[in-house]
Parts: sequence; structure tokens; C-alpha cells
Amino acid sequence: MDFEVYCDESGLEALSNKEAHLYTAIGSIWLPAEYRDDLKEKLAAIKQNHGIMGELKWNKISPAYIDLYREVINYFFEADYLRYRVILIESEKVDGLSFHNGDVELGFYKFYYQLLHHWIFDNNKYNIFVDLKVNRNKGRLKELKKLLDDMMEAGEWLW
Repeated sequence: MDFEVYCDESGLEALSNKEAHLYTAIGSIWLPAEYRDDLKEKLAAIKQNHGIMGELKWNKISPAYIDLYREVINYFFEADYLRYRVILIESEKVDGLSFHNGDVELGFYKFYYQLLHHWIFDNNKYNIFVDLKVNRNKGRLKELKKLLDDMMEAGEWLW
């Protein structure tokens, strides 16, 4: 089966600055590729019903838009073809020096690996969409892909 995985993260500053946020969140929405148009159409209809253009931003929730966000959340719980996975990283417990040789970026991609690898199964295809991110090490995303490929062995990836 072909799957699409849409990933996003929030509060990355907390990985290097414990005062920035209490948590970093890395999340993903998983769906069979055949449902992509359904997802896009439903979200577009919800936004249109509320007069919203552009991307929804969860950190912009206000009383004026609470019904919009409530409708989006209800849709995600009602759509049986969607899966949601998130990991929360408690900034106070992140020790980049001991576990990542002081490389916060490496730590971030290790957390990303944890988000993805538990839900990947052989003989499926995965098209994974991540936010464009400027990395100090330009090969980080390729390293993550290789680790997941090695883990999956028989699987196929589309990036």
C-alpha cells in the first residue's frame, strides 16, 4: 500500500535553549495515498466555511477562530483513514552534549527517526513530506532516509 506522511515540528528552539519552551513537538499525519484528495478537499472546505486563506497555524488559535480549529480536530478524529503521531520532547531532559556530541541538529534527526520508524512496515511505499529546513550538515535528511531504508529492507521510499 502507498502511504503519505506529512511531518511538522514546533518549538525547535527548546532543543538548544531550555528556556525557550517546555517542549519540542514533532508530529506527522499518515494516510493512504489514495485519500490525499479527500483530505485536501475537506480541509479546503473547512477553511472556506470560515473565510480562511492560506496555511492553518496552531499557534495562532484565538477565540475568533475556535470553531474553525474545533472543526478541523473533529474531522481528524472522524476520518478513519488518518493516523496522527507526535512525540513531545521535554526540553529540560534533552542532553545534547552527552547523547549527540553537542550536535543539536543530530539530536533533532534522531527524534525524527523515532517518530517515523515505529509505524513503518515492509512492503509498503512511503512518501514522506518534511518542512524545508536549513541544516548545518546538508546530508542529514539523506542520512535519515538511509537509516529508515536500512531498517525497512524490502520497503520503498519516495522523498
